[in-house]
Amino acid sequence: ATNFTVTASPIITITTQPSDFIACVGQTATFTTTGTGTTNIIYQWQFSTTLAGTYNDIANGGGYSNVSTASLSVNTTGNFGAGFYRSQVNGDFAATVFSNTAELIVNTIPAVPTIGTVNLGCAPISTTLNPTGASAGEQYKFFDAATGGTPLTSGLSFTTPSLTVSTSYHISSYNTTTLCESARVPVLVNVQSCNAPVVETSTATAFIEGIVTIDVEPLISDADDNLDPSTLQIITQPVSGAPASLNGFILTIDYTGLPFPGIDNVEIGICDLTGICTQQEMSIELEGEIEVFNAISPNNDGANDKFILQYIDIFPDTEKNHVTIFNRWGDVVWEGSDYDNLTVVFEGISTNGKELPPSTYFFKIEFTSGRKSETGYLSLKR
Repeated sequence: ATNFTVTASPIITITTQPSDFIACVGQTATFTTTGTGTTNIIYQWQFSTTLAGTYNDIANGGGYSNVSTASLSVNTTGNFGAGFYRSQVNGDFAATVFSNTAELIVNTIPAVPTIGTVNLGCAPISTTLNPTGASAGEQYKFFDAATGGTPLTSGLSFTTPSLTVSTSYHISSYNTTTLCESARVPVLVNVQSCNAPVVETSTATAFIEGIVTIDVEPLISDADDNLDPSTLQIITQPVSGAPASLNGFILTIDYTGLPFPGIDNVEIGICDLTGICTQQEMSIELEGEIEVFNAISPNNDGANDKFILQYIDIFPDTEKNHVTIFNRWGDVVWEGSDYDNLTVVFEGISTNGKELPPSTYFFKIEFTSGRKSETGYLSLKR
């Protein structure tokens, strides 16, 4: 007698079903499915205009992409793609199966609102923006930027804060049901300065960790000759975190203990007797050089245990560096890149981990920025 072994055909199981997708015109909709149970699984997405209609294979092109993958993409630009989708799933030695059906609903984008330039009188002054063009179920979103950010408010109008300068806002229409949103349209609110005080900008130079003083009185003028010196104030403290103070017209910024390099900014403001105010930013350029502490005694007493190259890790043209230590015969005994006095630091130990004897050593500091190399002698004591 002859024995036969009957092997059951594999069965494809759909483990991920596509979900309905509600899109605004121009948004890309994605439908995803996953089949398991056999090898060489392939997908073919199909479309029908009605749920119970005839489903036909779709091809890449137009608004479709990835039609033969597990995730179909539909670009809805031009109101394209509304209808019903499913995926036909095949694999080795298995019967064809179909995913569930998912619907793509494409909602229209509201028309952009209409609003013209708003011209106001003397600052400070406020106004209410009342755009038009919204249909039933639509409102407006008011922004302070052309793109990104969160709305200042939503509704049919927006009352600005008290404005001291001409300001641009951006408005979009949105549907409160579909949440589809139009492009933003700008609106300029023009405010007359009415001879506000003038504060000229200034750039001062200070040594790193030093104290800088600026006499701002020569920088301030007022065509109406009604300046109110008592209103002079610091609007925004320095971005570096250094404390700033005003004594009369003398602006003082104290960088003691704050190794901040580069350009720092502080904003001051002043008003005239009518309440018209001006703000201005002052710049401070902080300069300095690497300070080399060329003697170390690594005896773990907390004093001079390390070879300190102060500020090497904070200047833009020195933080990328390579430090090499030579003995008196010119042999390299230690080297490190991006020396920062903490994680990369010479402590009297050679590159191979041996304690170096007391002596006079030679150092070389090279910079990838192209800054001139620095060299010198280092005294090592025990």
